[in-house]
Amino acid sequence: FFSISQSKEISEIIINGNDKTKDYIIIREIHHPIPGMYNSKIADDDKNRIYNLNLFSSVNIDTMDNKYIIDVSEKFYFFPLPIFDYDETTGSSYGAAILNINFRGHDETIASGFIKGNSDQYFLYYLNPWIYGDHISFGFQYENLSANHHAYEIIDNMNIFELFSGFYIGNNHKFKFTAGYSSHQLDSNMGFIYKYLDTRLRYKYDTRDIYLDPTKGMLLNFKINNKIGLFKTE
Repeated sequence: FFSISQSKEISEIIINGNDKTKDYIIIREIHHPIPGMYNSKIADDDKNRIYNLNLFSSVNIDTMDNKYIIDVSEKFYFFPLPIFDYDETTGSSYGAAILNINFRGHDETIASGFIKGNSDQYFLYYLNPWIYGDHISFGFQYENLSANHHAYEIIDNMNIFELFSGFYIGNNHKFKFTAGYSSHQLDSNMGFIYKYLDTRLRYKYDTRDIYLDPTKGMLLNFKINNKIGLFKTE
């Protein structure tokens, strides 16, 4: 390929190398006008946004014959993970998890796993970072944890379920909302179940290239957390 003059009009997008990732995942990161006159600064910004998806090990944007050509190399997206956990009070626990950072080729993340031992844990996590509109996201996570208390004959059971969503305003203003429900049970001769509603709001102003050079740009985080005790049952 060869670069063309900035006065050259671009009329078509060509994407190569995305064997798993759907075309629209890449196309929605493109801000270069198509059709439109070629602009190298916009092309560089497009390249950085595609990199920041964290799906590709290399990204190159070139031009030829009025075409805006995007070449990518996909990362390995499926990971089996062994888990080992040690705590002085509960001892050792072992488990495994699977992680897919490009589920169905839609830039969705899904993870599931378990831990067995003196503490038992099961979890499921899902996130679609851009399901609609301007980076409107949706996700959820479920976690169950059961552990033997280190000092008393008590089984400590926790269940947590959370839903989260967010959106962008422009490229740098990012909002995330989380609403969750949790129950905490101390199961002995007399068991109590404590139930909570957890809400969180996070605002992030982020001008970094997260995966290329996170030392450049600025990051500002603002968080509000609120946990409400609903009731206790015996």
